[in-house]
Amino acid sequence: VYASTRLKGDGITIFRVGNKGTLTRVGAQLTGKHPRNFAITPNGNFLLVACRDDNSIQVYSRDKNTGLLKNTHQDIVLSHPVCVKFYPE
Repeated sequence: VYASTRLKGDGITIFRVGNKGTLTRVGAQLTGKHPRNFAITPNGNFLLVACRDDNSIQVYSRDKNTGLLKNTHQDIVLSHPVCVKFYPE
């Protein structure tokens, strides 16, 4: 499970869901300013984050086993992105 944090400590927090539904924090990934929205690519390999105040969508590779993220440094630059959606194939 992923959750974005804005304004103080901008980033994505990563949680694991336990057998009884409990959440355990397993990591965090700093992002650009004001991560407004994020989405996992349909193949599950990447997580894209709309960083509104950095004027970019940041692309992170995603470990499918741990959920941990790694910055690919292949940002998509555009003015004030607020949402990431994928069109179904």
